[in-house]
Amino acid sequence: MKVKKEADKELSDDFYGGDSKIDKIKFKIEVSTIILGILLLSISIIFFALLNAKTGSGFGFIQIIFSIVLVLAATVILAWVNFTMAKNKHLGLVVGLLIWCAFLYALFIKFRGPNTIVFAVILSLIVLTYLFFHFWKNKKNSEN
Repeated sequence: MKVKKEADKELSDDFYGGDSKIDKIKFKIEVSTIILGILLLSISIIFFALLNAKTGSGFGFIQIIFSIVLVLAATVILAWVNFTMAKNKHLGLVVGLLIWCAFLYALFIKFRGPNTIVFAVILSLIVLTYLFFHFWKNKKNSEN
């Protein structure tokens, strides 16, 4: 069994070009990711409540569940992008920006109007701040 582990380690070292950095990186949820999730959830619920007040489309249990699922998916994706940035900061930033553009495209297909624009701008500021903060943080860590 020990021989197999050593062979796997050598294979891993050959594939990743020496001591694998991937073995050293652990996936962990940071405080900034938790804060991001809370902000996204509160803004999403406020958006649906304002949409109900303006259009009378209804606001209830289904909209709250939809907001929670949407925010959990977005937070997990952005946490994964942050994890990717730890390995390759440029790839992580580009993937994060592409995912964010896809989200905005889907948002504007479903909803239109001034509330949607305000919602998109506020969320964009929050998400872009998150992405560039972690890009800068990983850039600073890679220089040390």
